[in-house]
Amino acid sequence: MKRIAIITLYDNINISNKLQNYAVQTILEKMGFTCTTIRYKETIKEISWKGYLLALSGFPGRRARIKRMIIKRRKAFKGFSDSWLKTGKAIHFKDAAAKLAGKYDYYLTGSDQVWHNWTDTKEELEYFLLEFAPQGKRICLAPSFGFDRIPDKYRQLYKKGLMGFEYLSCREESGCRMIEELTGRFARLLPDPTMALEQRDWDMIAAKPAYELPEKYLLVYILGDIRPEDEEQIGRIAADRGLEIVNIFSLDYEKYYYTNPAEFIYLVRNADFVCTNSFHGCVFSIIYNISFRLFFRTDPEGSRMHSRISTLLDKFALTGCMADDSELGELDFTKANEIIKEERKKLTDYLQKALGLTTVKLQDKQLIETEV
Repeated sequence: MKRIAIITLYDNINISNKLQNYAVQTILEKMGFTCTTIRYKETIKEISWKGYLLALSGFPGRRARIKRMIIKRRKAFKGFSDSWLKTGKAIHFKDAAAKLAGKYDYYLTGSDQVWHNWTDTKEELEYFLLEFAPQGKRICLAPSFGFDRIPDKYRQLYKKGLMGFEYLSCREESGCRMIEELTGRFARLLPDPTMALEQRDWDMIAAKPAYELPEKYLLVYILGDIRPEDEEQIGRIAADRGLEIVNIFSLDYEKYYYTNPAEFIYLVRNADFVCTNSFHGCVFSIIYNISFRLFFRTDPEGSRMHSRISTLLDKFALTGCMADDSELGELDFTKANEIIKEERKKLTDYLQKALGLTTVKLQDKQLIETEV
């Protein structure tokens, strides 16, 4: 079996990050490869959470509670990683060439916002552009920039790195445009890898939470602060449908806050309705055909997310999820279910080409595990 190193964002606090990582690993395993996700010591999310805790320095009691909750959440997520992700030893960005080059048959970056350059450093950017890997062995799979304009000071670094890939792809239309404008080369628009797996693939890892769930519930997965008007609308939707609210990303709902990625899948699959401002909140609602309401974020990260969410909803003919709550009905997923089949084929065709494969029969993951 040929070996592939997965170069992606890695932390133990982000649901979307874990699920896209698992999806990429599973897709490649179905193609007959063995995979290792490379961990790195520059933990981006830890930096942001430290800053968040520092901002609360005037409230020692609340700060201690938040720190305790984050530590417990990380422990729950680490449990998911240990169970479902195949990972290697953590390295520093600067050591990638010495510790990774030549040890794998291919190096794959993506998906997620791997080309965002979160630490604003040359080392991180070169790492996720796979500058350390031999040309001809670099693959990008539905990566995202998370912004609509490449910073001037890094334009040449981005151009040099992008030119090192034989095939280029991106997860949102704006990213494809930036690649083409910068390099003059075509970039294929690909779906998020989580959509390349079917319901039965996700059912294999779905886990019922240890906490008790209401019989009928509205799942709330809102990143960042909820605006008062949005919270009011969520309350009205729940009341109109006779649903209890299960909010998994609010510090005010502690027992739900520790929901890990496997439990998140279970919650979406069994929800009566979903309210979210998350890209993957939308994705998994589509996969499981659960009607949802999209709320747009107003913070800087939210404005960067608009492009990929808009691309997603336009492609799957589901813009009705943005209707006012008084106009919300059940979404019709008939067309979306047909489109997702086409998108899955598009992604696997791209990977086959990038990996030099002509014909690949995707096997059921359970069969692969049995054979091994």
